[in-house]
Amino acid sequence: MRDVLTRNSPGSAVSAAPVYSYHANGDELVPVSVHEALVAQCCATGDRVQVVRYPGGSHITTLLAGAPGAVDFLAARFGGTDLVDDCN
Repeated sequence: MRDVLTRNSPGSAVSAAPVYSYHANGDELVPVSVHEALVAQCCATGDRVQVVRYPGGSHITTLLAGAPGAVDFLAARFGGTDLVDDCN
């Protein structure tokens, strides 16, 4: 089970789909440094990542406030719009 989880963890291998990663600077559950490390790991494996940072906010409020952006990201991917790749 550990091997399966490791192989399927973000940043362990290039993902087939681009990544939309949004995070609050004020997240009380997941520090910004953890988010930055995840993004760096995904970029290092060759993923295409769009990063959105919310000033202030909390874990839950940003989850809710950021959902429309995530939906827009998906709609843009299916619509063929070019991806903003913050790894470059």
